[in-house]
Amino acid sequence: LNTEWAQVEVIDLINDGFGLGFGIIGGRSTGVVVKTILPGGVADRDSRLQSGDHILQIGEVNLRGMGSDQVASVLRQSGSHVRLIVARPVEPTSPEFQMGRSAPIVETRVLNDPEELDRRLSLLQNGYPLPPAAIAAAAAAAAASGTASGAGAGQVPVVDHIAPYTNGEAEPM
Repeated sequence: LNTEWAQVEVIDLINDGFGLGFGIIGGRSTGVVVKTILPGGVADRDSRLQSGDHILQIGEVNLRGMGSDQVASVLRQSGSHVRLIVARPVEPTSPEFQMGRSAPIVETRVLNDPEELDRRLSLLQNGYPLPPAAIAAAAAAAAASGTASGAGAGQVPVVDHIAPYTNGEAEPM
């Protein structure tokens, strides 16, 4: 992701026997993203998964460093109930960021740390969401100080840029 903030969503899909109804693209270094949502498919009917979403995790499997072929294999082996954790970029000036959404918004650097991401998501599921005003204040403070979302010693740095997804064709799931 090439933004400082990302909206993270946990999406549970039930495979109806005809696949999940989305295509993926990407590679080990760029990550795997949703390329297409097939009209009328499971993902389309659910409506939460979006083209451009970065797939971080399927069930308990962290996808960091996997290519689209490996991710497709994990999806095929996941059974009828598939839990996806996805991230999509969000800008601090966007309405989603300002108004808050049902899906949490976290610093992009958190996406590189599966344990920290799990901790943040469990806090949100347990009723301790970070208020949008606190997120906006943190973004403003980071922008004013010139730091990247408070990343300091011992923390994973913010992802500055990931190359466009150009390797491979979409593979329907």
